[in-house]
Amino acid sequence: RDTGLKSSFMALGGRRPEAEGPSHSRKISPCQSRANILVIDDNALNVKLMKRTIQKLVRGRAQVATAYHGLHAIRELVKLMLGEVPDSRSLAAKDSWKSGCFEDDDDDVQALLLALREALAVHRRWPVRCILCDIHMPVMGGVEFVTRLRKVEVETGLTIPLPVYAVTATDHRPEIEAILAAGATGIIKKPFARSDLVSIFTAIL
Repeated sequence: RDTGLKSSFMALGGRRPEAEGPSHSRKISPCQSRANILVIDDNALNVKLMKRTIQKLVRGRAQVATAYHGLHAIRELVKLMLGEVPDSRSLAAKDSWKSGCFEDDDDDVQALLLALREALAVHRRWPVRCILCDIHMPVMGGVEFVTRLRKVEVETGLTIPLPVYAVTATDHRPEIEAILAAGATGIIKKPFARSDLVSIFTAIL
C-alpha cells in the first residue's frame, strides 16, 4: 500500500525500513500540522516581516511555515505531510536553501514531486490552508512553483485548489498575467498592509 512512498524516500537518499511484522509496518501518519500558512520568499527580511505580521493577525489560530524558493516549498509540504524528507546529496545542506546556492538535480526534483503526489493522494488535502509566494526567486520561481502545484492537484484528483497568492512588488503586467495564468489565486502588492491579508485569513481560518 505504501510501496510508492518508500521508493520515493529511497530516491531521495533515505534508508530502507527494516522488516517488521504487520502490526508494526510503516504507515503514513495523518496531516496534523498547525502550520496553516506557508510563506515563500528568498529575502529573509521579507519572510520575517510577513511571518510577524501574519502571527499578529491570526493570534495563535495558525502557525506559519517558511521556504526560500519554490523547490524548498515543495520539500516543506512533503515534510509537513510525511513528517520527514530524507535528504540526498544536493538537498542536504540547509544553508543552500537559504542562500539559493542550490545545485539543481532533476532526479531530486522529480523524487520530491513524486513524494508530494503520493502523499497528497493519501491525505486528500494539503497540510496548509494558504500559500503566500514571491514571483522572483532562485532555483524555482513563483510561476514554475504554482504551475507544478496545480499539476499535482490535477494528477491527484483534488477539486478544490489550494489558495496561492503571489506577493510581489512588480508592476510588470506580463509577469502578473503569467502567474495568474499558472493558477495563482490572486495578487498582493508589496509593500503590503495588514488589511491586505485580513480578508484572506478570515476566509481560511
